Amino acid sequence: EHGLPSDNVTSVSSDGNNIWVGTNSGIGKYPRASDDLNAWISYTSGTEIQPSAVSKEFAESLVADEVRCIAASKKNVWVGTQRGVSQYNIGKDIWKTTTAEDGLASDEVSCIAIDDAWVWFGSDRGVTVYDEETKDWVTYTAQDGLASDQVTTIGVDETEVWIGTYDAGVSRFNRETNRWVTYTREDGLAHNGILSI
Repeated sequence: EHGLPSDNVTSVSSDGNNIWVGTNSGIGKYPRASDDLNAWISYTSGTEIQPSAVSKEFAESLVADEVRCIAASKKNVWVGTQRGVSQYNIGKDIWKTTTAEDGLASDEVSCIAIDDAWVWFGSDRGVTVYDEETKDWVTYTAQDGLASDQVTTIGVDETEVWIGTYDAGVSRFNRETNRWVTYTREDGLAHNGILSI
């Protein structure tokens, strides 16, 4: 009733000036300085503009309304869906769609974490890291040392990235040494299914 696209909220993030709320019916942006309960701005996939019909660089909408996760920085808002990632450039006020064709391990993105210039995307096929400065993509899977390819959550801690999995515990990745360590119930976790970090 105040302008949020849906009451079914899946994720929340802040870019410092705005609160970004992901729902199963699109995104709501709320200016932190506003006293107006109706100051929400909604972003949806919009039926009139399909990313496949125009250049993905200038698709003026979300790739899908069912938002699984959202992460915001001062420059960009990253939105994970079952059909890829939508990147909203705050300064330019434009959307860009990214899919497996561009470098993601999978279009079904379950979690996103921002780590300075690196953006981490968790999926059902491992984790992908995107370097915003070099524009390089790197994917890590169980073959590289990740506990499982079923990634559910990602947390960033200075030089280390913690990656929770659906079925095999949590993996800790040290960016400086490129070394993986996995923790499971045998090491003291309450459960091997990690929901959040």
